[in-house]
Amino acid sequence: MHSHNTASFLDSGAMPFPEEHPSLRALRSSSRDSLQAASHRPSPDIQRVITACSLCKCPLPDACLSYDVYSPHLIASNNGLWPHQLPVIPGISFFTLSSLKDPYTAALHTSWHLFSAHDDDILSLLARSLYQDALFIDIPPNTVIDIPLHILHLLKTQAAPHYAMPRLHISVGKNSSVQIIESSASAGFINSHLTVDIGDGGAVMYTRLDITPSPATCSSLRASVKGNASLTALYAASAPLSRHTATILLEEQGASATLLGLSTLSFHHQSSFKLLVDHQAAHTSSRQLFKGLVADTSLGSFESNVVIRKEAQQSDSHQHSHFLTLGAAAQTVNKPCFDIFADDVIAAHGATSGVIDQEELFYLTSRGLAMSDARRLLIEGFCEEIICKLPKAAQEAMYCSIVDTIKGAS
Repeated sequence: MHSHNTASFLDSGAMPFPEEHPSLRALRSSSRDSLQAASHRPSPDIQRVITACSLCKCPLPDACLSYDVYSPHLIASNNGLWPHQLPVIPGISFFTLSSLKDPYTAALHTSWHLFSAHDDDILSLLARSLYQDALFIDIPPNTVIDIPLHILHLLKTQAAPHYAMPRLHISVGKNSSVQIIESSASAGFINSHLTVDIGDGGAVMYTRLDITPSPATCSSLRASVKGNASLTALYAASAPLSRHTATILLEEQGASATLLGLSTLSFHHQSSFKLLVDHQAAHTSSRQLFKGLVADTSLGSFESNVVIRKEAQQSDSHQHSHFLTLGAAAQTVNKPCFDIFADDVIAAHGATSGVIDQEELFYLTSRGLAMSDARRLLIEGFCEEIICKLPKAAQEAMYCSIVDTIKGAS
């Protein structure tokens, strides 16, 4: 990809930037400089997005704008902008970029700077450079939010720009907990950027759902996890083009992270996960389990790097990634990786890519099941470990996606 392709893509929908605090403006400027430098490097991710967005100029079916509401606590961004009237939820404070004041601005600057310093991912740079608004969610110490927050990103316009870059920051205080569900309904390209700070003993359950027929959805998650705090991130992807990155910093003793994901891909769909888990302190732990169902000429990709630093003695980390391919033309990329600098750790990984077990298929058909039913049961069984953790409505959508994927492989 040449840099002018990126420039023309961005210029096609250029919008004025909002007024913001000088410290945040400086971070945006730095990100734009990094983006300009990165745009000279070949990037298949950006090229795929440009191709997908070119399709957005054509009439789209109404299904692209349909969505499910997974929680009564719904907050929707529209074309990258957050609403002026935010919900009133006991125990939570909401601020948009225009209403953000110190000390929240200083906290936001510190968190964003933490992840900006070494993050040169080009789609993350896009989100950090072109966001029109940001939403700040503050959960004070010792607060338990029982009902999930549903963050919904909408992009309804057929006119330029054909993209939105919503930005969100969540601060979770000491011994507090919250559940976040993030999804989108788009007529174009949604590229969201989420940063999360989790205080001592805090817990965050984050679910990212990309199960609409939107042309292209991408996200970047950046989380810092303090002592004895935990983050669980769950992904479900069946959109034509989805690409998700996550950088998780386990900063203090007892911090833990669990990352789970499932993609179901047919036709020419593409799904990519790029993960970094950084064990920075002793007695930290992480778990990863990602699965992909890949049919027709689709592409499923999983790349993960776990860093266990010298100071992170007695840390525990496991990576597992498995692809099930339906057809010879399906493609997979499976790259789990460890960088271990400590000498007293538990670390293991497993990566597989294969087809349906013929012996298992024979066993089921010999018990009277039709071949099509036997294949479907085996495929659903492969996916069930992830699907069972999704919200009920999302489970139904993923099972429908599995059926569509099987048809695409027929």
